[in-house]
Amino acid sequence: MAGRLDSSEGAERWQGTVQFRILGPLEVLDGQHLVELGRPKQRALLAVLLVHANQVVALDRLIEELSGVEVSVWGHTVALIGGTFEMAIGREAVLMLLRGSEHKTVYRFLERKRADIKVYQMGF
Repeated sequence: MAGRLDSSEGAERWQGTVQFRILGPLEVLDGQHLVELGRPKQRALLAVLLVHANQVVALDRLIEELSGVEVSVWGHTVALIGGTFEMAIGREAVLMLLRGSEHKTVYRFLERKRADIKVYQMGF
């Protein structure tokens, strides 16, 4: 992916290629520089989006990928399939959507809970 912004419009100028490396540890290179990716949850979301590059990723798919709970929607019925701990998180995410929460709010909730799921799965 390459791009350029015109500094005459007051934007900072950039130009070059961004590489996403997904085999092995997730890495992003901006030109020759390694980009800091932040927290593991942000890395997990980026990995999901990269695997589904050039596709619209539905929120239920993100819930599945980030919580480990499978989401199935049929008409007015939402089914969740997963472990007890993961199910509670997936259920809360779906309820947030049904209550009218914005997608970014649900994502932030899932991002916060992802670490809890990892700890639970490791048996601590």
